[in-house]
This record gives sequence, structure tokens and C-alpha cells, in this order.
Amino acid sequence: MKKRTKIIIGVVVLLLAIRISLPFVVTKYVNKVLSEIEGYEGSIDDVDLHLYRGAYKIIGLELFSVEKDIKTPFVDIDVIDISVEWKALFDGSIVGEIILENPKLNFAAGPSEEEVQTGEENDWTQTIKDLVPLQINRFEIINGKVSYIDDYSSPKVDIYFNEMNALATNLNNSKDYTENLPSKIILTSRTIGDGNFDLDMDINILKQVPDFDFNLKLDEVNLPALNDFFKAYAKVDAESGTLSLYSELALIDKNLDGYFKPLTKDIKILDWKNEEENIFGKLWEALIGLAGNVIENQRKDQIGSKIPINGNLDNTNVGTWKALISLLKNAYLNPLQSQLDQTIIVKKREIINKEEQ
Repeated sequence: MKKRTKIIIGVVVLLLAIRISLPFVVTKYVNKVLSEIEGYEGSIDDVDLHLYRGAYKIIGLELFSVEKDIKTPFVDIDVIDISVEWKALFDGSIVGEIILENPKLNFAAGPSEEEVQTGEENDWTQTIKDLVPLQINRFEIINGKVSYIDDYSSPKVDIYFNEMNALATNLNNSKDYTENLPSKIILTSRTIGDGNFDLDMDINILKQVPDFDFNLKLDEVNLPALNDFFKAYAKVDAESGTLSLYSELALIDKNLDGYFKPLTKDIKILDWKNEEENIFGKLWEALIGLAGNVIENQRKDQIGSKIPINGNLDNTNVGTWKALISLLKNAYLNPLQSQLDQTIIVKKREIINKEEQ
């Protein structure tokens, strides 16, 4: 056999050996990263490599709290796809992208008030950096779910955002935009009670305190679907009604301006025909219902207020009096509109509030 042929065969055998061993090496590395997560222990089912596109997939990742008596996993993700973002290469940047398929994030309560699974024990930014060898420029969520679960309350509580899809682009500013807010985040979701949640945000995530400008809409959550939560923590339940929330908020150089506008419609707290409630429970619900009737716009069956938020991060002002006046105006004068008011605008490095002009 010629020397050249032997060299070629040797190179092929070496490449095959590397390819076969790589999944085991990557799996060992991922497990090492998971073992270093403070307060949590993790496991994965498998690792798939896709060398032709510079990617690897983590299959079946779960993280459980080891410090709290909570059996629900904090994180449960079917697939994490980590790869080079090829589009960014044409802009001269070598950056990465992450796609999460069917991720679940569970904030859960334990048997005591101190035991709440929030993930605050760990620096998750460092964990992501350890898993991704490149700066992340594109981040996508496909069919995600975020839940709050309390198996120790009475009744048990499980509220959630599901069917969540999100896309964050230009996080590392791989396209050299001159805009002050070069990155874009779009998120849509359904909620418990068949509500629709939408978030549209422009952000400069590279700043130590990120600048941002966002619009948020939460439309018509069916309140009776939240009754387990209301009964567990407020000792009331809703017989009917919907909840909506609208917000515009901007932060530039630590200066904040915007508002939150919660609205409820057709809300009914008490049904005297419901025999499940005892007399004291019914009296409490009647009191809540009476207070609601005082501040309800009878023509539209709507309770609402616009709560302004402004100032500096070190001294934020929540406009309590303005919120109260808005509540009364909604009840007795002009009802608030179930939509964004389009009053907060960011131009260059200035936040413009059109209501103050």
C-alpha cells in the first residue's frame, strides 16, 4: 500500500474517531456546567452534533432545586439548539444563536413562605456563557411556557403563560446600527383564561443599565380561570369578568417615563346561588363587589385606571393621585380605551410624553 494512501486512511480514521468521541466529550462538558449551577442539579438526555452548520443540540434538559422541598423542575426544555449565526458572518461578526424548543420555566412555592423557586440563587448569565462559546446575537423561543405553581395552597394554584413565541435579534449589535436602541425583542403568548399577551421592545442590551422602549398588551383574560389563585391568596372568587393591561414604558440613561393601564370589564365577584361559600366568605365577597360598583363605569361595566410611572431609577415616582383621579374619571366621566394610548415616544436620547405637551 502506498504511503499516500496510508496517510489518507489514517486521516479518515482520525476524523471518524473524533466525530464518534465528540458527543461524549460535549455531554461530559454540559454535565459539568450543570453541576456547577448553584442551588440546582441538572440532567440531559442526549447531545446531537451538527458540524456542517457549527451547531450542537442539548436534548431533554431538566433542572431541579436541591435546596427547597419542591418537586417541580425549575427548567424543563425539550431541545436547546446552539449554533453559529451564519447571517451575521456576512456582516463580519462571529456570533451565536440559541433556539429553545418547548421550554418550560416554573416558579413554584414550597411548603413554607421562605421556600419559593425563583432561580435567584444562580448567575444564569454565566451559565449561558459557559454553554455557548460565542457571544449570543439571536435568541428564539418556540412554544414556551412560564408558570407559577403552588401545590401547598388551598386550593392548589397553577397560573401560566403558554404557546409563547419570542425572537430577540442583534443582541450583540453585530449589525453596526447607529440607533440608540439597536436590538429588537418581540414576544407573543396565550395566558390562562384565554388572554393574549404581546410585547414589542427596542433595547440597548449592551449598556450596564440597558436603555429600552416597550409596548405591552394583555387582552381580556377570563377572570374565573384565576379563581384558584384568588381563593388561595385573597379569599374571593370571580363569577365573571375579564382583565386587560396596557403599558408603554421607556428608560433612557436611567430616566423612566410611562404608564400601566389595568382594566376590568363585566366583573362579578359574588353569586349568592353558589352554595360552596360559607356566610363569612359571601359577606367578604359582597364587600369587595360593593367597592367595585362604586368605581365602575356603569355604561361600559368597566373599572380602570391609568397609573403613571416616571423619574429616575434611584427615585421612581408612581403617580398615586393621578391614578386615583384616572380611576374616578373612568367611572364617572370618560371611560378609558382598551388599547395603547401611543403617548410615549423615544427620539434620539429623549423620552417624549405627549400627554405632558
